[in-house]
Amino acid sequence: MTVGEVIRTPEERAMGLLFKLGHTLTSRDAVERGGATIVGTGTTFGPDGMTLNGSGNLLYNVAGPQILRATLTIKIEFTLGFAPDDGIEHYFWRVSAGSLYHFSVLKGATNALILYCNGVFPFFIAYATWSAALVAGKNTLTISTTSGVSSAWLNGTLIDTSATAWTAQFRSTVLAIGASHGSASRFIGTIHSFEIYGSVATSTDEPHLRDGSIVSDIDLDKCLAYLPGKTYYRNDAGLFVTDVGGRIGGTALMGSDGATAAAFPKVAREAGLVRGFSFDGGDQVNMGDDDRYSFTDGAADKPFSLAMILNAAKGTSWGILGKGTNSTNGEWWVAYSATGSRLYFGISDSVATAYIGRYGTLPAGSARNRAVICTYDGSGLIGGIRIYVDFARFDDTNALSGVYVRMRNTAMPVTVGAIVGGGVAGLIGSTILPSIWDKELSPLQVKALTARLLRLARTP
Repeated sequence: MTVGEVIRTPEERAMGLLFKLGHTLTSRDAVERGGATIVGTGTTFGPDGMTLNGSGNLLYNVAGPQILRATLTIKIEFTLGFAPDDGIEHYFWRVSAGSLYHFSVLKGATNALILYCNGVFPFFIAYATWSAALVAGKNTLTISTTSGVSSAWLNGTLIDTSATAWTAQFRSTVLAIGASHGSASRFIGTIHSFEIYGSVATSTDEPHLRDGSIVSDIDLDKCLAYLPGKTYYRNDAGLFVTDVGGRIGGTALMGSDGATAAAFPKVAREAGLVRGFSFDGGDQVNMGDDDRYSFTDGAADKPFSLAMILNAAKGTSWGILGKGTNSTNGEWWVAYSATGSRLYFGISDSVATAYIGRYGTLPAGSARNRAVICTYDGSGLIGGIRIYVDFARFDDTNALSGVYVRMRNTAMPVTVGAIVGGGVAGLIGSTILPSIWDKELSPLQVKALTARLLRLARTP
């Protein structure tokens, strides 16, 4: 039976979306088809959501593991229909087995905003603190929690963090929206949407959760550049090129010059894949130099991200994607080292002849159909560098040389399947949909983009 709204897309599933109420809150029939029982009276539905007058709420019969995890993010969009300092308890939601083992978010009788997790209170936020972020009309409350690490935002303002530990016990069988156990302490006002994710959101996720852009902002056409990898052809100048998607667009040279056929990668057709380029160690795609590929404003670094599906046999070291070398003359790079089977992502300072980066160790076997996403927050700090492989954080070790200051805008080209002058061989394997983003992808966006890339790799 459907509970809430159907989680339809691979991107939603990858983000760990467990329960969702949005458009169904505009219709009594839709809510009931989603498994809800409407309790009491005074519950109305309209184009902006479900309005409760204090005499009604929703109930869902659920298994605890169906909508709860040891890591959770809860997002609620609401408009209050009561005075926030009325001294009366109002529940946004509660999931419980009778009166025991419950998770809930409520405005308490002392007017504190409360998160309750199986007997403990990770958040007990004083009225003066949370009300300062409250606005007239629609508000968005986002709570991210796992034992010992919790954060709460109201309308984008961080209103509390907590190191309180809690124990995950998922014996719950009833989810109440707009009320407590026994349909008491009801919410008064409008609930516009309600979502539960089985993952922890970060400060970089929160703005996207709030405005609903996590998935829409990972459309490949919104990145700086990517290689569709379906074909290549001769242009009007007689050079062989391949199309470049994204905001930069245009074309990229096959090989280093578009003329040396021995340096052209092949269009990949392997393991069910229908796009991408296959490299033999002596070829590349040259995307050229553009100031937009240099993530610096001349005084400090700027955030950026790289993403691709990687297929490669482990063994010799190879360069995968970069702008210049992976040591002293370039800007940024992704490479594999056979020594220790390490996958690196780093940024270089060509003036200070220094670099900082992170790496992780690939497990035994080959790097086949692995989604690799690298992000950098632009801080100039090694802690701002991350690598994700197949949905999960991958990097665990620092890599550095010299005293890094910032990236420099060089004339080095962006190359796929090799790193120009990088001191390592070209890639033996294939890359599918390599993309360059002029922003730091958030962890939830990384998960969603991973699912999208894996799907698109097999989509004509």
